[in-house]
Amino acid sequence: MQKLANFICLRKNLLELVVRCRKTLEIAPICVKQVRTVYIPEHGKRVVLPGGRLKKKPERVKDKTDNEQNITRSRLPPYNYGLEGEGKRSRKNTSREKCAEVKGEILFGVFPVKLALEAGRRKPHRLFLKERGLTDSLRETLTLADKLGIEKEFVSKEMLDKLSGDRPHQGICLDASRLYANNLDSETQLRSEDLIEETGLPKVWLLTYRVKDPMNFGAILRSAFYLGIDKVLFSKKYSCALSPVVSKASAGALEVMDLTCISTDTILMEILERWKNVGGQVLGTTCDESSDKSQQLIGCSIDVPTIIIVGNEREGLDEDVIKSCDKLLYINPIGNNVHVSGPVIDSLNVSVATGIVLYSLMQKRQKYNRTTPCLPE
Repeated sequence: MQKLANFICLRKNLLELVVRCRKTLEIAPICVKQVRTVYIPEHGKRVVLPGGRLKKKPERVKDKTDNEQNITRSRLPPYNYGLEGEGKRSRKNTSREKCAEVKGEILFGVFPVKLALEAGRRKPHRLFLKERGLTDSLRETLTLADKLGIEKEFVSKEMLDKLSGDRPHQGICLDASRLYANNLDSETQLRSEDLIEETGLPKVWLLTYRVKDPMNFGAILRSAFYLGIDKVLFSKKYSCALSPVVSKASAGALEVMDLTCISTDTILMEILERWKNVGGQVLGTTCDESSDKSQQLIGCSIDVPTIIIVGNEREGLDEDVIKSCDKLLYINPIGNNVHVSGPVIDSLNVSVATGIVLYSLMQKRQKYNRTTPCLPE
């Protein structure tokens, strides 16, 4: 009985000590795990009791979220800062190899690199190729680089991943200078003779009005080059930069397309007005079928020099630009829409819509007739 009484007394004293610890730390209820230590779940700690030893519970490793696993801007090389898009899902790169020194910016992908070397608009500094397993297209690019006397280096796949910022490089990267477009200002002369091709067909220019997404811009350039557009105009202030991401998205069309930059909207309005004064027409694009200028794409053709304008991904064309347009073209779904009872999708991506518009108009382009009026009388 005496032993039982001593045990009860010891337990009572122990609980009183625990209560004093709780009041001191101002914590939630605790549980007693051992005689000499008290575990506090909310704090992940053990409190030392007389004669006890401090034991720290190991911290639980948090599962990484998808966003934490994705590559972030902070992991991109400094010369890739400012490029839109996050690239591919990052992979664990255990290589401690130091990233190569870069003088300009890194082009990545077979076609962007090859077309950049052929066009000669950039100053190439160094060509990076994967160490083994060269494809025929890589060998062709390597031969071209040898002819141009460009310094080359064979590197590991991990190095190419670092150079491209974990973007799809296809085993090749090029360190080259930035690409700049020509400027079109208010003093630039527009003559009707310069707007007709040798075949007699009227020239067609494409204006991307404030298109900011580099993937959209690249896809538009690819369609424009493939379908025979003579020149692409873009706004200097409100458009995305002519970056390696755009070059990759365009399959290298950025490197060879005739690009012209317009610095302000005021100059743009002047150019559109002068274009119409020399016998050309301006065609805009819209989703609004109710406008007086609206016309279905399928009923439109080209027989005079034409500027086609595609608008911003969210806002479309500005009111002043719409006023300068002779017609506003829209695309209607073909036949009965089988998804009419489903979710409402009432528009197209700007790059997809541009491809449809360019194909339809370029297919129906006719020889220029000087007597043909710009607008129906």
